[in-house]
Amino acid sequence: MISNESSLSPAEASSLPSEASTNQSSQVLLESDQHPQESSRTRSSSLLATYRERSASSASSENVQSSSNQQHRLEDLTEKMFENFIELLQGEMQAGFNELSLLQQMNAAITKKYEGLNQKTEGVHANLKKMMQLYESLQTCFQEVDSIDISVNELNNIVNYLDVYTKQLELQLKPFL
Repeated sequence: MISNESSLSPAEASSLPSEASTNQSSQVLLESDQHPQESSRTRSSSLLATYRERSASSASSENVQSSSNQQHRLEDLTEKMFENFIELLQGEMQAGFNELSLLQQMNAAITKKYEGLNQKTEGVHANLKKMMQLYESLQTCFQEVDSIDISVNELNNIVNYLDVYTKQLELQLKPFL
């Protein structure tokens, strides 16, 4: 098997099968073809053992080379994650402070508005009390006006009756005059 492993990264090179493991896999497959009665379980365990050997050998060489790189990269990523998390928390806290400030401003504006409405209501209430007192004091005058109106209506009726009566008398006395 010919491969150009020098131009590949360690991770890519480890993913390529080695000649020894390829030979072992081929040998297992040949043996299983020669013994058709062998159970699939035995074949699977043989293939699994071969896979484990290959991955163990590639992992050990890869681990040695990339262990320090992975550790450094992990530290950088962890630091970046914590920085981003801190920014997130600060943003959430600032949003909460902004909402609190807005609520305080709204509360102050509503308090001023209700104070103004309260003053207007107190003024209307005071004017209503004055009007009620004035009405009560004028109630006797209203009663007198009502009684005078009744008297005037009665007097008007009497005047109308007298006017009609005088016209009748005039008609009766006109031939005599």
